[in-house]
Amino acid sequence: MQPLVSFDTVSKRYDSRAVIDQLSFSVPEGSVTALLGPNGAGKTTAMRLLLGIARGDGGSISLLGAAPGGGGFHDAVRRTGALVEEPALYANASAESNMRIQAASLGMSDHDPRIGALLGQVGLSARASDRVKKYSLGMRQRLGLALALVNVPQLVILDEPTNGLDPAGVVEIRELIRSLPAQGTTVLVSSHLLAEVQKTADRAVIIDGGRLVSEGPIADLMADAQQDTGYLVRVPREQHPAAVGALQTAGYTVAVEPDGALLVSGEIDRGARVAYALSTAGVLPDELRPRAADLETAFLNITGGNVAAAGAAAEDSIGVGGSDAIGGATDGATGTTP
Repeated sequence: MQPLVSFDTVSKRYDSRAVIDQLSFSVPEGSVTALLGPNGAGKTTAMRLLLGIARGDGGSISLLGAAPGGGGFHDAVRRTGALVEEPALYANASAESNMRIQAASLGMSDHDPRIGALLGQVGLSARASDRVKKYSLGMRQRLGLALALVNVPQLVILDEPTNGLDPAGVVEIRELIRSLPAQGTTVLVSSHLLAEVQKTADRAVIIDGGRLVSEGPIADLMADAQQDTGYLVRVPREQHPAAVGALQTAGYTVAVEPDGALLVSGEIDRGARVAYALSTAGVLPDELRPRAADLETAFLNITGGNVAAAGAAAEDSIGVGGSDAIGGATDGATGTTP
């Protein structure tokens, strides 16, 4: 099956700086694929290139089987929805009016029942008649997602979709995103919340310096990181010096976690060896367990520790898509336009 998105040795330079450098990756149909990377990795530039907002300097891109600027690309963009960190909205219009405008721009009836259904799915039914200028950041994000999905796009591109949401809202949007492939919509999502990405996406594309550094199922990335996770040990604070000394004497590396736990790493085939090393100093641990690998651990291993910047604010910004002009709202619209 041909992927819905593919980059083949794509490059993009701004002046003398290579923002995208021989980048190759794909997004399979029916997947929720996360695009991850440190600040300045090239994530938003890749999205611009994919949507035809920016033009590459080399390589080839395919969006739903069409190349930017080529035959069929106009239609491919219309079949693609997009939500960015700050969606472009008509501030003086209601959420329902914003949805009707988007539907009409896509050739749909502005009375399509999907409008009300989507506002309900994103939790805005009770505020659908309110002007958007009264909305919080989280409510604007919800509306932006509904706008991106109004025409049941074949592909949706989401940049920080849970930005500004409370914990309950994050869960709601996660469940909505996870449901999209079953409805025929493939997802490409970028987020700096790695724990949330782990629960939402099934694949990850990790880029750094505009280059691909890893691509594949998230479960496989975490499995590869498992061998480097080590053991977590908890002992009373006053016993830290004795515990650290005993563990280092046994040949292990010890680091203190922010919550005071000791992270023990090295060649450890089982936890009993860590316990034995502690016993030589008369230290009995309150807790001793393997530290399970997660997406953050895998990301740290792959990018060399630059987790603080993972998926954060992008190099530039794009507006809400799914129509001819991505984020082209005007006349009192809020948000960023290209």
